[in-house]
Amino acid sequence: MYSAIKQDGVRMYTRARAGEEIERAPRRIRIDKLELLLFEPPRFRIAIACSKGTYIRSLVADLGTAVGAGAHLTELRRTRSGTFTLAQAIRLDRVGIDDVTPYLIPMSAATHLPSVTAPVELHAQIRSGLQLPVERFTTEKIERFQLVDEDARLLAIVHVEDGKVIYDRVFPEAG
Repeated sequence: MYSAIKQDGVRMYTRARAGEEIERAPRRIRIDKLELLLFEPPRFRIAIACSKGTYIRSLVADLGTAVGAGAHLTELRRTRSGTFTLAQAIRLDRVGIDDVTPYLIPMSAATHLPSVTAPVELHAQIRSGLQLPVERFTTEKIERFQLVDEDARLLAIVHVEDGKVIYDRVFPEAG
């Protein structure tokens, strides 16, 4: 009930705080790893690798119900999101104090999409959102890719539809 999921345009936690009890539809999730790291009764520590949309508080409560003891969270730490790990992070209170340059990931590296280098003469057309035939960029059958400039800077994220490049996101010129 206390999740940020919206139902009828209202976040569940808003309804829960107002005292409403809402029927919640089950959600399909995937648990790739569930590992017991520490067990010192009545406390335990687990590591979970799971799909997006997994509500860990509910999972822990369900685990407690399954063993007949009940359970709740005292601490929750996300150590990875997608391909980004905690080791790559910088503490928010250090931003503006430390040099964050070593932590910055180029946008083209962060998308994890195939890259196609766009000819310099097409950069202005791409930034204007002009639809161009996919053959201007690649002869490969790629459904979704990123267009980058000669320095691997991200110009656009695109997909192919009816032989044309459709822009999902276009990025302005840096500077």
